[in-house]
Formats: sequence, structure tokens, C-alpha cells
Amino acid sequence: MYNLYINTTGSNNKGSFKIDYRNKPLNFDEGTKIAFNNMLMYNSINNISQNLGNNVLYILVEAYDGSYTSTGGLTYHPNLPTKKSGSSPDSEGFYPCEHIQKQYPDFDDIFLNDQVDSKRIYKIVIPDGQYSIEALDEAIAVRLAIDIDRGSEVWHNLKDDNSREFMITAEPTYGKVRFMIDNYLYATNTYRPKFDIVFPPNFDLENSIAKFLGIHTMTSHPSSTFNGATLQTWYSFNESGDDSGLALTKADVNNGITSLNVRVMGGLFNGGYDSLSHESDILHSFNITASPGYPQDVSVNTLVFLDVLAVNRPINYLDFRITDQNGREIGTDITEDLSMVITIKEPGDN
Repeated sequence: MYNLYINTTGSNNKGSFKIDYRNKPLNFDEGTKIAFNNMLMYNSINNISQNLGNNVLYILVEAYDGSYTSTGGLTYHPNLPTKKSGSSPDSEGFYPCEHIQKQYPDFDDIFLNDQVDSKRIYKIVIPDGQYSIEALDEAIAVRLAIDIDRGSEVWHNLKDDNSREFMITAEPTYGKVRFMIDNYLYATNTYRPKFDIVFPPNFDLENSIAKFLGIHTMTSHPSSTFNGATLQTWYSFNESGDDSGLALTKADVNNGITSLNVRVMGGLFNGGYDSLSHESDILHSFNITASPGYPQDVSVNTLVFLDVLAVNRPINYLDFRITDQNGREIGTDITEDLSMVITIKEPGDN
């Protein structure tokens, strides 16, 4: 009986990596068994990413009511980004954005569809990462720029909560998200732009940022001409709830992840299955118990040995994948570094 010591130091992808044994290939005799022993990792799992399919947020902005402006007509908050000059639309009809006021930086992941005079839809492609509700709020705020504290020398300092025009925050008791998207200022009897979180036709509620935000129902928006002459029915958060701004269900910041699987690809052994996989390659499954950014020691009380199938031939690589319970790969930044011990039980070992 002996141990294999696995370490991801130097690997660019901590959630999917290979260990090279070409200099001294592994060779297992018939009857050899393998068992997960222990692992040390950090909880750095991306909860918003392109891989998870929940990294796009659409925000609808209605113009100021002309009767409440000095010049009449429709106008937008001057800090909002506008369509980039000379740009071309993507497949959804969204154009790259830029800020007219150059004290605010431009981001290459916010896009605008302003085909309708009185409404704009902004599409924000959120960078892959591990987000709290507060971190997501800041990522949105610095791109829209309407809630930047203009008196600050630091461009990403945000206004006080009471002065914010678009804000999402976690309601502490039940972990629900509150959307502060009021559009009326009683003190001055004037309107702000009206904001809404919207989703395009055929969006997948379960595999979108709606689940992260605790939104489980959406209603067709009363106005449906958001893309020029193409008639589309978008879905609205504002139209689906009451005036509290409170999401109806608890925010799922883990995006449905309930457990993780340690997998070794290539038919090496006869292991476990997940709900979607047809490969018996799961060496060990465990729940994440560490807080984001903290280490987690994954250990077993009793080694569970699995039959090795790849016998009497050289093994040059062990190909590891860390996935969720449904087989989705977690991403490159699951952990800062990962160390693992695997125990090999040879024929004749007690």
C-alpha cells in the first residue's frame, strides 16, 4: 500500500488539471484498488461565470418624463454610458458602450440596445468570479456610473445607500435580495429614470443570474418592441412582484451547487456517477463547508477502495476534474492551490 501525492502548484487551472508521470509511469497490477484519502483546498469557486451560464444581466432604463425636465422631451441620466461611436451590434442587437464623461472608465463588457426612444436596455456581461451580493452590486454600479460619488477623487466610490438610484442588497434575515430601483423622489416631486431587471425571450430561469438573485417568476413586459422592427417579448421583474423590491426566494449565491465531485478521467477505475454523467469516474464527493476565501480540509473517516480497471499498462497522466453534483466543471479558480492524497492498495495488501 502506498500514497500518491497530488499538488496543483504551477497549474493555470486548479479545477481541471493533469499530473505528469511520464518520467516514471504508473503501472497497476490486476486487483489493485484506489481510494481518496484527503485533500486541502480553498473555497475560491466562481459562483458567476460564463461556464455556469449565469454571467449576463439585463437592465432596462426608462427616460425621464419630459414634463419633469426644464426643456421637455425625453432625456437620460448624463452619467449613463452611451452607444460607442462607430461600433457594430452583436447578435442580440447590443452595441458596445462608452462614457461621454471621461472621468468614468469604459468597460468592454457593457452593451446598449437603445432602439426604442423612451427605453434603453443595458446588457452587462459580468466577469467570472466569486461574488457576494454587495460585490455584484458594485460591479453593476461602476459600469452604469449613475451612483458614483462625484465629490470623490476615487471614481469607484459609491454614493450613500439612501442616495442610490439602482442598488441591490442582501436582506439579512432570510438572505433575500432587495432591489432598490425607485423612480420617484417625493421630496422634490421629480422622477428618476425607472429601472427594471429584464430577461430576453426564451431565457432559462434556472440557468441564469435570476437564480442567483432569488428571482423565480418573471412576467411579460407590457412593451415588447425593444429591438427596432423586430417584435420581442421581454420579461420583467418589476411586473412580476409587489412594490417591496424584495425577491421572492432566497438568493442562491452558490448557483445550485450542493456538493463537489473529485473525478479522475479516462476510465481508470470503477467509481461513482452524477445525475448527468455516464462515466464512473468519481473518486470522492463532498460538501463545501468553508466560507468563501477560506481553506477546507476534506478528509474521510474510512478509506473507500474502488477497483482499478486500467491495469498492466503504463499510465502517463492522471487527469483530474472538480465538478458540481451535476457534472458541471467549476472553473479555473476553484482554489488557490490544491493538495490531495490518494491511497493505492496493491494485491496482497491487507
